[in-house]
Order: sequence, then C-alpha cells, then structure tokens
Amino acid sequence: MRFLTVLFCNFYQYSQLIRIGTGPTTTNVNEPLIVVNHLGQAVYYEILQLTVFCKMNVRLFPFDSHECTQRYTSYTYDGKELRLHPKLDSSAAEYVAVQNGVWFLKNFKVKEIVEYYLCCPNPYVEIHVTLFIQRESSFYMFNIGIPTLFLSLITLSVFYLHPESGERISLSVSNVLALVIFQQLLAASMPPTGDHTPIIGE
Repeated sequence: MRFLTVLFCNFYQYSQLIRIGTGPTTTNVNEPLIVVNHLGQAVYYEILQLTVFCKMNVRLFPFDSHECTQRYTSYTYDGKELRLHPKLDSSAAEYVAVQNGVWFLKNFKVKEIVEYYLCCPNPYVEIHVTLFIQRESSFYMFNIGIPTLFLSLITLSVFYLHPESGERISLSVSNVLALVIFQQLLAASMPPTGDHTPIIGE
C-alpha cells in the first residue's frame, strides 16, 4: 500500500463543524499534512481541545454524576453532500479518557442522528456524543466528610455536660465558630449553582 502526503491548504476542505454547547476551541494549526492512500482515502487527524458546558445537578455532591451531550454537525453541507459517521464506541472509553483526579469517565455513547428541517429537503447528519462522568469523592471525604462528622460529635457532646458547667458554654461557642468557618470553606468548595442545593450544605 502506497501513501501520498498532501498539504492541507491544497486539499478540498469541508465546512467547519458546528460544535453545539461548547466554548473556546483550540486546534492543531501546526499539523498541515493529509495522508492519501492508493484507494483515494484521505486521513487527517485534527486534535481539538473543546470547552463543554453541561448543566449539573449537584444535589448529591460530592457523590454526583452527570451526563454531558455534545452535537457535531455541518450546516453548510447536508447529508447528501457530507456524511458523518461515528468512529468510536463505548468500549474505547478507557483509551480516550485521561484521569485528572477530579472527574472519572464511566462511559460514553456515540450516536448518529438524521435530522430533517423545514428549510431543506435533504437530511442533515448529526453526531451526538454523550459523556457519563462521576466526581472523584475521596478528596471531599477527607476535607469535608470527616470534619463534618467530628463537628457533629462535638455538638452532641455538649448535651452530656452539666447545665451549670462553664465548659458547656465555652464548648458551645467554640463549636458555633467552627461551624461558621467550616460553612464558609464548604461554600467555597461547592460548585456555584442555584438550581439544586447540595444535601451536605443544608
């Protein structure tokens, strides 16, 4: 099998795919080469760094899990001119995910969707990529869960002291101050959202 290397600027370029629900995009501008084999198949690997915005339900923070769906399509060419096909499936999740200690990729699904619009007779092909991610909770357990348990035990120990004991008042005041400081630290570590209040923050 023979290969031919062609500059990207001399090759037919399809329209840029619309990435729905994403933020800034970083691409590999230093990779201008396309490999073409003897069958006429052209291969071009484009490395992208996408910022994806997902709606989160942090009710079970820090044991929450989320689903993030991205849609890839082209609004310049319809399905008759440009056909998109998913290349990966969920079995490749362990190979495409890089662990960062904050989120864990449990699984992902890639699905091909054919959409029809009122403006155009031909269909448009969309690739839907759904990521199933879960938060790594070990950090929050040591920094939030264990201190919460100790503060709860200290609060309960106040009721076992004698009502006329001076240590009971000082312990209660110290516990209130500790709870206020801990609440500030807890609010700073939780994701800012107004739709759902985490149970641990109530």
